[in-house]
Amino acid sequence: MSAFSVIRQLASRPAPLLGLLIVAAFYGWSIVEGLLQLVGNLTHNTALGWALLQSNPFAPSTSNSLLPPSFSHLMGTDDLGRDIWTRVLYAAPTDALVSGVVVGGGILVGSLIGIPAGYIGGAVEEVNMRFTDLFLAFPALILAVAIEATLGARSYTRYLP
Repeated sequence: MSAFSVIRQLASRPAPLLGLLIVAAFYGWSIVEGLLQLVGNLTHNTALGWALLQSNPFAPSTSNSLLPPSFSHLMGTDDLGRDIWTRVLYAAPTDALVSGVVVGGGILVGSLIGIPAGYIGGAVEEVNMRFTDLFLAFPALILAVAIEATLGARSYTRYLP
């Protein structure tokens, strides 16, 4: 299948094309903003990190506290009056990095487990299938409660203010 046929099929369906454009815009913005933040940190000029944003994502403005979405604040403001849209754009490089690591880790682990199962088959495939059945037998919420009960509340309270 050539690249032109893929582009032709993609262009014939507007929803996947829109999704591709949104993802490309997100990662493009993440690269640009991440580079600005990196250069700002290296030069000790943190304001460079939000040079392309409409306002400082950290500066509180209590007079603008909890405003609803408007043209000046696309997603509204938080309890300290900081623009939420600006904060989302500022956090995009971190979000992109985390999503890339999670997807890459999933591909790596899935490949390390799936390739031997597919190549060898037999008992290896059966063991993998039983582990899959074990994970699918428990709803995600019950699994989260079990992990919380095992690790205890001390695991995340150090991050709370």
